[in-house]
Amino acid sequence: MPASEAAKAHFELANLERSPVRARALHEMGQIHMARGDIDSAEGVFEILFRLRIPEENRLEWAYGIAVAFEEKGEENQALEYFELVGKADPSYRDAVGQAKRLLKGDRGGGYGRSGGRPVRPGARGQRPDGYPLEAL
Repeated sequence: MPASEAAKAHFELANLERSPVRARALHEMGQIHMARGDIDSAEGVFEILFRLRIPEENRLEWAYGIAVAFEEKGEENQALEYFELVGKADPSYRDAVGQAKRLLKGDRGGGYGRSGGRPVRPGARGQRPDGYPLEAL
């Protein structure tokens, strides 16, 4: 089954089943595609994932992690897209705004990936305890 058909099938299932388990499965599927170097399939799965109403505690963490993964694979445009999503939803979340600005300037040496930098691990910073919906993501 081609990747586009698989992604479409997953999207249809996801529309029927909007559970946190389903969202986590899509996230992991995208990470598997990234690890295999199948950037196009990973991007398709991540697009589907972020159309869902993902539990808030996962949205920023996953989007930030996806940005880092894209940058590690040398896909700066996709990384920029996800850093910007995080920065727009919560400007104080880790260094997403700074990473987006760096990529916009064309500075590829200060990030992750080929530069040897290390991503920031998930933490409580930037997590919204007030339950504010992050519909921008």
